[in-house]
Order: sequence, then structure tokens, then C-alpha cells
Amino acid sequence: NTYSYKKQYIKLNDYISSQKESPVKSKWGNETFYWFGDDLLNDQKWLHQMLRYYKPPP
Repeated sequence: NTYSYKKQYIKLNDYISSQKESPVKSKWGNETFYWFGDDLLNDQKWLHQMLRYYKPPP
């Protein structure tokens, strides 16, 4: 993506904790984390194990 900022590598637990906080409307795009999940593209076993607990909203 032409408009992507540099990738940040953080632990999943830290990412989830940061997403549970109230959003700050004054944050810029480069201050916002988006989980692309491509850090383990060839080994997605961990992702499937985690997503089996995901329940989509109604």
C-alpha cells in the first residue's frame, strides 16, 4: 500500500490491550495500529487456533 506507514512489531497481548482503550480522535494514522497478521504468513496454525474462539457479532 502506497500510504502505509512502517510496520511495528508488538506482542499480540499488547495489541489487544491497546485496542480495549477508548479511541482518541486526535490520533494520526501513523499513531494507530492495525493488525494485518502477516508476520507468520507461512505458519497460520496459531491463527486458526485463536480464531476458533471468535464469535462474529449478530
